[in-house]
Amino acid sequence: DIRNLGAVLAAVKNSGIDPAGVISVVSEVGMAAAAAVRQAYILSGPDAELTRRLTDKKKQRQVWDVAGLPNPQWRAATSIASAKKAVSDIGLPVIIKPADAGGSRGVTKLENMTQFDQACADAFAHSRNGYIMVEEFIEGLECTVETFSHKGTTHTLLCTEKVKVPG
Repeated sequence: DIRNLGAVLAAVKNSGIDPAGVISVVSEVGMAAAAAVRQAYILSGPDAELTRRLTDKKKQRQVWDVAGLPNPQWRAATSIASAKKAVSDIGLPVIIKPADAGGSRGVTKLENMTQFDQACADAFAHSRNGYIMVEEFIEGLECTVETFSHKGTTHTLLCTEKVKVPG
């Protein structure tokens, strides 16, 4: 399980490989393991704390707010009641999603309250830290940009439009 950092570190150690670098591709789920290996082997790249800020949407949005970056309205919720209050504060439509899952797992666009309980259940089921996000829905194109940074230079590898699959 790539989310079990101790097991990942043990597997690398037991493999006899002396890594010169480590990255995570395709999904952010492996980013914490990559950071743990980088720290254990003193390799360059995002450390565990930066990786947490990159992959935990609550922490990420807090950093953006402090920096004054444009951001949709958002609230983090730890219960159905706090999520319902967040929807009321922000107004429909909203996005409800886990704060720390990847690959669009547990993400729902909530257009009316008939979907609310199921949207929250899906988001909480995929949340590892117990937080879900309620975010203002912004109409538009959603893209994913994959980059690789080396020695202070960031290279764009791929830019794709995110296409949502129903279900």
